Amino acid sequence: MDRNTFVGKVHLYIGDGKGKTTAAAGLCARAAGHGLKVLFLQCLKDGTSGEVAPLKQLGVQTMHIAPPGGQFYFTMNEQQKLAYKQAHLRTFLQIKQQCLQGQWDLLVLDEGLDALALGLWDKQEVYSFIKTRPSYVELVLTGRQADGELTDLADYITRMVKVKHPYEQGCGAREGVEY
Repeated sequence: MDRNTFVGKVHLYIGDGKGKTTAAAGLCARAAGHGLKVLFLQCLKDGTSGEVAPLKQLGVQTMHIAPPGGQFYFTMNEQQKLAYKQAHLRTFLQIKQQCLQGQWDLLVLDEGLDALALGLWDKQEVYSFIKTRPSYVELVLTGRQADGELTDLADYITRMVKVKHPYEQGCGAREGVEY
């Protein structure tokens, strides 16, 4: 990739269906295969899902912002929520600085849309970054939904729609398939 001529795009993988993280991980694998510098950040996850190890083997830098004690956000008390929000903010600002310094060609913010929806990141800070990131940086955000301002900033929007899912019949997440 020639950073002087490559124009990075913004991807949103959204919806209630399965496959958003998998699609983002696939793009990471492709980019790494072409020698791009890739960061795969998982928000609201503990970094143990199955795509992380193979991405590392491909040279993708991975990070995660795990909830304390493996909790869901909605089960945290206010003190835990505040600490978690501060961790998200610190991480976002660190990654933003790294991008501005030319460290990444592809940045995936897995569950980043959900972090935004929960208020873990400041929307205007994220939107400003999207608009002012280096022109060659390809950016992917995954999550359940995106607001109109964010969809206006996107170049690609892929919606994953759940039509049927084994969870509805009481089947929990299965290792190697759902995580």
